[in-house]
Amino acid sequence: MIKGTILTKDNKNSLEKETIEEKSALVSTIQKDLEEIYRKLDRTRSILHTAGSIDVGNTPHEVIEETKTYRLLHYRPWVSKPVKTPVLVIYALINKSYVLDLQSDKSWVRNLLRQGFNVYLVDWKTPTRSDKYVSFDDYINCYIDDCVELIRRKNSIDKITLHGYCMGATMSVIYTTLFKTFFE
Repeated sequence: MIKGTILTKDNKNSLEKETIEEKSALVSTIQKDLEEIYRKLDRTRSILHTAGSIDVGNTPHEVIEETKTYRLLHYRPWVSKPVKTPVLVIYALINKSYVLDLQSDKSWVRNLLRQGFNVYLVDWKTPTRSDKYVSFDDYINCYIDDCVELIRRKNSIDKITLHGYCMGATMSVIYTTLFKTFFE
């Protein structure tokens, strides 16, 4: 009973009618929301079904160095007169480097190539049990240094451009700080 209000038969019928209408409106809203949710789930399901057929990392490249820890990939420039200074991209240790080359229309690597850059990319391999003894110092002073030296020798140049992504950016900054004379 509502405080201060006397319920009569007419009031009670009116309240019941309002309650039924409110419940009916609520049920109708819930049904519409569920239909929308199911529609979105069906669309998501169909998108995810086709996602497995997407080729990633398919920009042509050559592996110019491979060790147990990394692969050094080389992407040749797509212009007749490329930029003289090559770009070395140091990617994150944990993620997959193909993120920079997802699809032909969504590729940072292809964008650099179209602009005439000579692109190299360090593609870190999945660590093994023996890598538990590898330190951050090894990544910077051995692996990255080996890649920089190889690129400098291969291109007969003194300086390169170094880019880093995610943790690769941190390693690039550390390496650049230690070896400033190699970079433009």
